[in-house]
Amino acid sequence: MISQRVTLIDQGRQVVATAQVAEQEGAFIGHIDLSLMPMPLRRLFEEYEEIVTAHMFGLLDAIEEQIEMFHLKGVFEDGHEATLTDVQIYPRTKKVSFQVVKGVVSRPGST
Repeated sequence: MISQRVTLIDQGRQVVATAQVAEQEGAFIGHIDLSLMPMPLRRLFEEYEEIVTAHMFGLLDAIEEQIEMFHLKGVFEDGHEATLTDVQIYPRTKKVSFQVVKGVVSRPGST
């Protein structure tokens, strides 16, 4: 398992977090630094964590839709950029997991 640094950016290309992750069975899992995350997005992930912790899974779809509206991307150490899906961030434990949308990996400046 090779660990790598990834920078999470929003649709405006603003850095929202950095993480140290390793790929495991198609998902990237690791630890995240939320010090740069804007409060509205952080609150969404705090609410997400509360929903998961309380096992109120019926509320997940709505919060996941709100998170998806941020169109998060990951910029990996080698410069590749990828659209992220199924982003799960747990602010209390600083844990993160996400998947990369297949076929949507690029280098900045490429077409």
